[in-house]
Amino acid sequence: MKIKTVIIGLGQIGQGYDYDLSYEKYILTHCQAIQAHPNLELVAGIDISHENRKKFKKKFNVPSFVEISDLTCIEDVDLVVVATPTEAHLGIVKKIVSILSPKLILIEKPLSILFEEAQEIIRIGKEKRVPIAVNYIREYEPIHRELFEKIKNNELGNPLKVVCWYSKGIINNGSHFVQLLSNFMGSVLDINIINDGRKWNEVDPEPVLEIIYQNGRTYFIPVEEENYSLFEMEVVGSKGKIKYYNGGSHYDLWHVNTDPVFKNYKKLEAEPITSKTDLNKYQYYVYNNIAEYFEGNSNLYCDGKSALKTAQILDQIQQKID
Repeated sequence: MKIKTVIIGLGQIGQGYDYDLSYEKYILTHCQAIQAHPNLELVAGIDISHENRKKFKKKFNVPSFVEISDLTCIEDVDLVVVATPTEAHLGIVKKIVSILSPKLILIEKPLSILFEEAQEIIRIGKEKRVPIAVNYIREYEPIHRELFEKIKNNELGNPLKVVCWYSKGIINNGSHFVQLLSNFMGSVLDINIINDGRKWNEVDPEPVLEIIYQNGRTYFIPVEEENYSLFEMEVVGSKGKIKYYNGGSHYDLWHVNTDPVFKNYKKLEAEPITSKTDLNKYQYYVYNNIAEYFEGNSNLYCDGKSALKTAQILDQIQQKID
């Protein structure tokens, strides 16, 4: 039996980014991933936009609706995907559990702009016994997961020093780094705001900040999205260094060697080991994990509990700015 899936929100991450692209090369949206995965079945889409619904029906030949309440004609929904703007997440989740009985809800990152709303989403999931997964895509992509394990298993040594360059707000885009770092940096000990910065889109802060973790220190530095998008990271430890490029398209790893000329000196290898990720199909790996979860063969790689910890760190950052 295939996992019957409904998607709420048919915008860019819902269906737009790869609408005219082949799923053989690009799987960047929920609809393309669901359609491509052999274990899932796309049964309906929901969006308030007539144009989005028209495009959805044309490409996927699946019914679309304006409201969740219209879904009463579709029985036994297994998975509901929430791909609406962040500020609508809580209200959408409330409607889902009042009308449907899904086995899982997948929510776009972040859970909410407000920590209290993120907590409420998780509370509702527990109360209704509906697990929550969150779409922090790098948590699911295989090469990223291997990278997390390398660093966690002391490949670079400890303590670590990390610099993260981000654009488009600490909540919207910077939260990806906060979630990613949770895989190997340990608990947060303190947060220091170096510069408040501006608010992207007049809502999302863009501070220069330091987060002191159990396993080292991380510095977040914003750049202006109007100039170009940037999502890159450098991780330095006693045993080597990693540079993470272009949103995670690839990374370079240098180990430490003894200098061949100056015997008492050590330096990084001249040539790094380069690993390419598969972010052109990032969304497919999210649904692959979900399919394995439904089969009882895997835990969710990014569940509500994990994403709530990220939401709490983001809330602490905002409180220090305010």
